[in-house]
Amino acid sequence: FDEYRAFDFRYFTSGHTTHIGTPEDVQIGEEYMVDIADASYRAFTVVSQDPASSANFGNVLAAVNPGAPPNLGNSWLIFGEYLRQIALVCVDIVLDSTQNYSGRNWIETLAAVRPTIYSHCETLADALRVELPGGL
Repeated sequence: FDEYRAFDFRYFTSGHTTHIGTPEDVQIGEEYMVDIADASYRAFTVVSQDPASSANFGNVLAAVNPGAPPNLGNSWLIFGEYLRQIALVCVDIVLDSTQNYSGRNWIETLAAVRPTIYSHCETLADALRVELPGGL
């Protein structure tokens, strides 16, 4: 986003078909991505450690029931459910303006949040898991 802001521009064509962007849109996009990154990072803690959360790892294990057929020993199923819960918690955090970093109501701010937010959270959580030193 810093590279975009370095240009003196009035309009921004991002590839969206129905909207010509402005410098304000670039700022809003950055705020949204900061909220996604922050919520993704926080979701790892909720799923991994928060015993009060229905998404915590113990509940993930109980839901998958890896000790019984047909899931017996299926570590990929456990891992997949773990990552799914992280994305779902991220979505909940971002969509709650009292919990997200920016305080914005993203459903009222961005037109396509509902159909795209899960994939945004999933992708950023994967990036954090892989790219952070020591991983998550």
